[in-house]
Amino acid sequence: PILAFLEDESVTLERNKEVGNDKLIQIKMTFTWRVLSKCFRPQSTYPNQLPASTLLTLWLSADSGVSYSTPTKRVDRWADRSGSGNDVAQSTNGLKPLRYTYQDQNADNFSTNQGVFNGKTRISFDKNEMDYLGAEQIQFGTPLLYPDFTIFIVAAYAFTSSAPQESFFAVEPTVSAGQMELGQNSLASYQAIIKDASGNTITALNNTTGAQEAVLTYRLEGDTMKIYANGVAGPNYTTAGFDATGAFMMNEFFVGAFPSIATSAADGSVAEIIIYNSALNNFDRGKIEDYLNNKYKLY
Repeated sequence: PILAFLEDESVTLERNKEVGNDKLIQIKMTFTWRVLSKCFRPQSTYPNQLPASTLLTLWLSADSGVSYSTPTKRVDRWADRSGSGNDVAQSTNGLKPLRYTYQDQNADNFSTNQGVFNGKTRISFDKNEMDYLGAEQIQFGTPLLYPDFTIFIVAAYAFTSSAPQESFFAVEPTVSAGQMELGQNSLASYQAIIKDASGNTITALNNTTGAQEAVLTYRLEGDTMKIYANGVAGPNYTTAGFDATGAFMMNEFFVGAFPSIATSAADGSVAEIIIYNSALNNFDRGKIEDYLNNKYKLY
């Protein structure tokens, strides 16, 4: 029965000879190999390996470049790894967020509601304290973001507030008219509110649910924005005439809050923020999302 089965699998009986009480069988076997194409995702140092890496303008990663005090874990500065010098910092002790690793899970004020991130380091923001970090750049008139951009944020929201918008990344105008709030709304939807220098506004949503920890991608191309949450695309949101040229400056961005609006303070954690001054195509966007998901194992 075994031989019969093998014959059905391209096995040919070449010789059958009896020697004494033994039966010698010589067979010819033909194997057909089926090779499946598979995209292997090697360990990498994305995002700076992208062909368009010269467009990388901000890269904050909680596992590198964070200056903090011990034993309080209060963060003084978060250094930009992109080479652009867009560090963020906080000098007021009561407004400093906390740096946590998974080893800190037994700390008194550690909350898994603010994310575990596969055991990776994170920066934790307390809405009640209105923690935030602000840009240190003083290059007034130098754009942080160009007309098109792609922003990646690895964040965890507590989803406990009824605030109209909690912002993990914001641009608040001082010398320009542009404004940006990237975060969540009171319905636990991921939301972006961006305003250009002329006051034109785009409000974009992604209603993906059940993803407390998420890789979020905000992509602006011309007058259209789309939000991806753990690889799931939301709809396109378009405002005719929207133009981000010169709207967002280096010295005007914040992590953890839109400082002039107290209710905008985030309640949760951020592990990584990456910004490209380009509306990345699906292939390059996928590379960064794969890098982040491989690192944090969120979906």
